[in-house]
Amino acid sequence: MENLCMITFLFNIKKIKDSFYGNVAFENIIKGKELLNNENKVIISDGDIFDREFYNDVSPFIIRDKLCTINKNDISYKNENDIYAILIEDITINNAKKIDERMKKEFSAYLGMTSVNVNSTDKRKQFWKKLVRYCSLEENVITYFGSEEMGFDTIVAEKFNLKINYDNFERESDNKILFSTRQSSFITKAEQLEIKEGKNDSDRGLLEMNFSLVKEVEIAGVLIWKSIEDINKVYLQKKENDVIVDYLFTSLYQASQGIERLFKILIQLIEYDMNLDDKKRIEELLLSHNHIGMYQFISEYQDLKFNENENKFITLISDFYNKIRYHRFRYSENNIPELKLLQNFGNNIKEENFDEEIKHKYGKSLGKISHSLYECISKISRKLHIFVEELYSFSVAKFVFWKNIKNFDLYEILKEIEISKKELIWYLLNIDVPKNKNINILPFESSDEEYYIKELIYNKNACEGIYSFVSEIYDQLIDEDKKKWKKRLDFFKKFLK
Repeated sequence: MENLCMITFLFNIKKIKDSFYGNVAFENIIKGKELLNNENKVIISDGDIFDREFYNDVSPFIIRDKLCTINKNDISYKNENDIYAILIEDITINNAKKIDERMKKEFSAYLGMTSVNVNSTDKRKQFWKKLVRYCSLEENVITYFGSEEMGFDTIVAEKFNLKINYDNFERESDNKILFSTRQSSFITKAEQLEIKEGKNDSDRGLLEMNFSLVKEVEIAGVLIWKSIEDINKVYLQKKENDVIVDYLFTSLYQASQGIERLFKILIQLIEYDMNLDDKKRIEELLLSHNHIGMYQFISEYQDLKFNENENKFITLISDFYNKIRYHRFRYSENNIPELKLLQNFGNNIKEENFDEEIKHKYGKSLGKISHSLYECISKISRKLHIFVEELYSFSVAKFVFWKNIKNFDLYEILKEIEISKKELIWYLLNIDVPKNKNINILPFESSDEEYYIKELIYNKNACEGIYSFVSEIYDQLIDEDKKKWKKRLDFFKKFLK
């Protein structure tokens, strides 16, 4: 016997002029005689779909396997659509495909078909349970579920010369075990037709996905920036092992988490944009910490051009997260594996200037990867007319994703912010009595003093306000006298060092 399936055929009733659109839809299904020639009895349900989310985006409701022929663009954002569904249980896969192919060619109101997962606990994929289970069809015999007095519409049955029967039983909701006339190989109990409470899958509609992922982008950006702040708290040497490993751990942890989130955001956008049906692989990646696997998946659909250092960095965070994150919960002679990772990452850096150069290499690699992934996210978002790439104006995430970062070096941005903080301190120290006549104070507004001091104390938004003000003044100083500005910059690099 051929493999059987449960298939839902969807129709846009706006394109059916007849007020008895259900009859028209059923007639188009049956007229090719695929159902009449089916190897065994089929169970038929039908009804309108009233879920507003369904009209906004069909994606979370369908099963995107090889049997799915629904193009999400036929439904998405067309709120005027009224969608009608016919569910058929125990149709052979071959017959389902034949009906689908025929109606795609002949019937403009037909949207496509999707299979049904009877075990799904996702409420959205249980929409078929709200349809009315009303008849069976076996060869040329149609059997309505109930009595003749219930007033079944028999127009289509009569048109195709079907023999009409009634099972004369009560509704299935009154019975634990369905009457034999109403059973299929998939559905035998009334409880199977009840909506299950449980876990939803990763499929989301476009708007739902936008509102969730836009926040994830910011979270990723903050994690990545915190990674730069933490590595700055540690003095690194190429061959020495005396280091505060705590901050190395948190730096690597936040970097790996931030990049992982960007990877997963991009995977979901690619999945939606490309209408991919590789559900198993995608689910495994979304629930994993497989940085390499996620990177490889994305590279199949996006032109990511990373250099040797950037590829090494992805391997670095992958090794940390999957091999070292829980390293200390078992015996090992190496109690500082985080440092060893970074020393290996900077193995081509000379010993005398290792600390600064490894941090610049770290910041540049992390910055380039983050920026490239963000650009891919932005490109697909614009294509889908959503705003996943939008950032809150006061979020430190913008430091990470800025387009004008020199060489993508996040560590360099951090050092510039430090200079800005020093400028404020210099201003506060010299506001009443100048202590160095050669280095004048910047024109901080007295009305902003309290705001800037609070920003400095609490490191609010990584002192973005101070940084923005000082950056603007520095641009002016460069235009006026670049040599004088350079002298000032050198002073503050050494100030409070």
